[in-house]
Amino acid sequence: MRPESILVTGGSRGIGSACVTRLAAAGRRIAFTYRSNRAQAEETARQVAAAGAEVWCLREDLASAQRARALVRQVVRRWGGLDILVANAGAAEMRTIHRISERDWSRLMDLNLKGVFFCAREALKTMQRQRGGAIVLVGSQAGSTGGFLIGAHYSLSKASLPTMAKILAKEGAPYGVRANCVAPGVIDTDLTRRFPTKAAADLVGRIPLRRKGTAAEVADAVAFLGRSASSYITGITLPVTGGLWMP
Repeated sequence: MRPESILVTGGSRGIGSACVTRLAAAGRRIAFTYRSNRAQAEETARQVAAAGAEVWCLREDLASAQRARALVRQVVRRWGGLDILVANAGAAEMRTIHRISERDWSRLMDLNLKGVFFCAREALKTMQRQRGGAIVLVGSQAGSTGGFLIGAHYSLSKASLPTMAKILAKEGAPYGVRANCVAPGVIDTDLTRRFPTKAAADLVGRIPLRRKGTAAEVADAVAFLGRSASSYITGITLPVTGGLWMP
């Protein structure tokens, strides 16, 4: 039987790195991508290898549909299949609505939406052929709330992911393929640490649990949706927001 293989895009730091280490905990094959920070990517890979998993780290720019498709094909060629895709690669900007240029818009939409779609579609094709697999899209509560302290173009790009999960779920269900979305809220990452101090404190004060979440808590939700414990769950968006967004 072929060992399980996993692909996490944007896995070098923050939520992505937490997903890589969490999913690799059982010693499986895991590939992950990074865009620019090689040192952080190598550190994540070192931790995963130390835990006994086979790890493959790739530098990729997934704003291109061609590169997104090619990435999945690379992993499938190397390991003979793909069992879990975590589509986490993305970018965020804090920019007021009147300062978003066409270039800003295109860059975020290409990475946060176009790249995710073509990567997930290619994974779906493989999973349909092997009659099984799980796709987890990493969205954001900003896609439903309009965001707090974050650019409108980011919120709009993330707003499409819950619908994408439903489409993938419907296409994949006859073949035993599940697709879901995780929507993190205010998580303690490099991004939220850049929020203005007072505005960040005010925002945390609006969270019913009165704190930021952790990358590990998001990774736990991702791992749940990727594993057999959620075998009868597909097409949903799971908020990991401390109650900031309650659908």
